[in-house]
Amino acid sequence: MSAGLMQAVIDVGQAITAALRPDGLNLISSAGEAASQTVFHLHLHVVPRWAGDRLGNIWPPSPPLTDEVKDETAVAIRAEYTAINAGSQLEARR
Repeated sequence: MSAGLMQAVIDVGQAITAALRPDGLNLISSAGEAASQTVFHLHLHVVPRWAGDRLGNIWPPSPPLTDEVKDETAVAIRAEYTAINAGSQLEARR
């Protein structure tokens, strides 16, 4: 399923690029109300972008995160990722 979704994203991105000649593209997935999710299933937005368009900068945050905050965040995510995958690997062995 995920390979098909990503191939569709690539195909749509290429079509948008050929038809509209944007300066760039954003690929957006909104998960949860705080992320502006309004359609509650997995979907991706392929958004054409032009320098100076009305969307403005969606990344990085302003002001930029400190290296300390980035490092602490990375440590926390790695720990959760390891715990989740350890559980998945345990289930796979059963």
